[in-house]
Amino acid sequence: MPDKKGNLPFCDNHNYVNVTWLLALPGQTTLAPCPAGSRGNAKRTCFQGVDGGAKWGVPDLSECVSDKMANIAQQLKNPSADVTDVARQLADVTGVVTHAQAPLQTGDLKLAVDVIEKISQRGLDCVQNYPPAVRDEKVRNITKAVVTSSSNILDKNTLKSWTFMPKDSIAAEASKLLKGVDAVALHLAKTVVSSDAILAEAPNVVLSAKSTKNLNPIDQRMPLRTKDMRKVSSSSVLLPGSVVKLQQIKGSQSETQYVTFVSYRNLKALMQPSNEEGSAEPTKGSDVGRIDSEVVSVSLYPMNVNSFEEPVTLTENSTKKTLLRTKHHTCSRKVVKTKVEKLRF
Repeated sequence: MPDKKGNLPFCDNHNYVNVTWLLALPGQTTLAPCPAGSRGNAKRTCFQGVDGGAKWGVPDLSECVSDKMANIAQQLKNPSADVTDVARQLADVTGVVTHAQAPLQTGDLKLAVDVIEKISQRGLDCVQNYPPAVRDEKVRNITKAVVTSSSNILDKNTLKSWTFMPKDSIAAEASKLLKGVDAVALHLAKTVVSSDAILAEAPNVVLSAKSTKNLNPIDQRMPLRTKDMRKVSSSSVLLPGSVVKLQQIKGSQSETQYVTFVSYRNLKALMQPSNEEGSAEPTKGSDVGRIDSEVVSVSLYPMNVNSFEEPVTLTENSTKKTLLRTKHHTCSRKVVKTKVEKLRF
């Protein structure tokens, strides 16, 4: 233990984020009990400053999990768990009203993404033995709960909690969330009885999915515009019927096509480039790789050919950038209408 009267630089005792961090030397990572209301250990590293001194880095609270969230994750370890009920519980526990009084821990956010991923991996297996009408209702309920939960963990009140995990981990969780919600959207498109586009929306996430087996497909705009929906998301995608037709020509004429659209508000905050080591702020003077946009994911499945003459048009009712994500491709545009002539799925 260094002596405060000596000349060695050190990070002093510090009370921060409801955790007491004990004195440490540069290069040391200290462990401390997680904040009240959560289990696990918090971590924080003492760094050597550019001036030769020492400074505390950003705490890592990614292992701090509440009992309620841990219980939900535990339920999914049971193969016979009711996924519909687990999804509903997740929406309740992550609810904005709930965590406005008892804020979600950083580990709760990470665990919520894991639960969404596991729900998406269960896919149709958990409902395939039900009659079509019952299966339709269950998948709709699961989708609604996943959209609500995703919106909850992207609420502006949770963004501070997201910063208390390694930057690379934040980006990895954002990517996992994208893939999980995309998979849920595809399950919805494959299951619903209706041929109309299905919409599930929450303040920070809008999801739309549909299937089409029309041999002469028409243009597909998703999501369908409604007066209320405009308050949630300003983006939409227009998928020309010729693009869907092209997939049929290259594949099977009788093959059903599935189209999904997911728009995210605040997800961009989790997808920024890494900060300087030990710093809580972005690297000054560099905007390389930064995202200043709404994030949109669009999928067409199966994708038998990914180049076409008539472009897909992404529309946003503002001049802000929108990040368009396909299964294997991400691109950014600043214009009100973006035309994409090649998609990679």
